[in-house]
Amino acid sequence: SEWAQHFLESFLKVRGRIIPNGVDLDVFKPSGPYKDFGGNPTYLYSRYNRDESKMWIKAWYQYQLIQRLNPGAKLVIVGRFSEELVRAGFDFFNGENFEYYGVAQTPEEMAQIYRGCRYFLATYYMDCFSNTYIEALCCGMRLYKPDKSGGTAEILKYWKEYGRGYFGCKRMADQYYQLFKEVLS
Repeated sequence: SEWAQHFLESFLKVRGRIIPNGVDLDVFKPSGPYKDFGGNPTYLYSRYNRDESKMWIKAWYQYQLIQRLNPGAKLVIVGRFSEELVRAGFDFFNGENFEYYGVAQTPEEMAQIYRGCRYFLATYYMDCFSNTYIEALCCGMRLYKPDKSGGTAEILKYWKEYGRGYFGCKRMADQYYQLFKEVLS
């Protein structure tokens, strides 16, 4: 992301070329099989690792506010969390409707989860160029109140300007190939 370039430039003393991440658009697409979580509407919070910059506590708080306004809403939680938090029911104590799914094992499984939910609780802080956000958008989800720190603002800008097609691996691979040819020449 441009944000990461500016952030790292003072350390690296070099200004590199930016090639934004891409995802497999044959997997991460709005149509296809989906996991039915039975909520209306369904929100998703996902993270692969236990990185606290993904702001679980902010997602937890946002969902409690959502649940007060819409008791029929459901939160799907995907990823790695401490055993203590899982045992404690993610610190929900007012009968909030949620389901902990664990870690998705394949990209196809994750795409089915995305397609089964409507909103992604977009709380990541200072994330460079989130593949998770890109995958969610490509599967037809909406980012719910995205924190515009890090590269998130760039993702939203590119999404608005170019749409889903911009985020494909082919575009990313073509850009890497062109850069590689420039380096060789």
